[in-house]
Amino acid sequence: MKKFAIILAILVTTISTAATAGTLHFDAVGNANVSGYLEFDDTNLVLDGSCESNAYITALELQVTVDQDVINFSLGNVVTSDQTVLISLDNVPMIENGCGNLATNGDWTIGFWPDGWAESPIDGDASLRVEGPGEVDVSYAVQWVAGAAIPVTPVPALDVWSIALLTLLAGLTGMLYIRRFAQT
Repeated sequence: MKKFAIILAILVTTISTAATAGTLHFDAVGNANVSGYLEFDDTNLVLDGSCESNAYITALELQVTVDQDVINFSLGNVVTSDQTVLISLDNVPMIENGCGNLATNGDWTIGFWPDGWAESPIDGDASLRVEGPGEVDVSYAVQWVAGAAIPVTPVPALDVWSIALLTLLAGLTGMLYIRRFAQT
């Protein structure tokens, strides 16, 4: 019986650990004026087109070039009171739009805007809008490439398959236990 308890504890720990959240990583590609990445803690992300809090952003390193100015944004520049619209198409996460600004470093502000904004090409995900001194207001078509696909909804610690496996394991252990004592 002691072995069963140890096996069950290991199984539950393994299943729970496998279902814990990670980060959702996006790289900025496809535009020479924008480089870098951002990451979201995917614990509470739903990816259904609703506004997700920028407070879920755990890493941000973006470099944006406007004319001759190179502007850097980091995690400390994130506007945590604003939001980002994330969706999932065929289980591939995408940045679709923004609800407010993404980041500001004092003089410069960036935010996500939908495809086609300010005549940016429609490429499937959000453009990056940059506002700065002297009424600078430009929009760049950027591809936000996800590092890995994640589930559309948060994964519970014990899903249906885990419960079925635990039930099977408990049944087999019970049968072996009964068989052992039936022989004595």
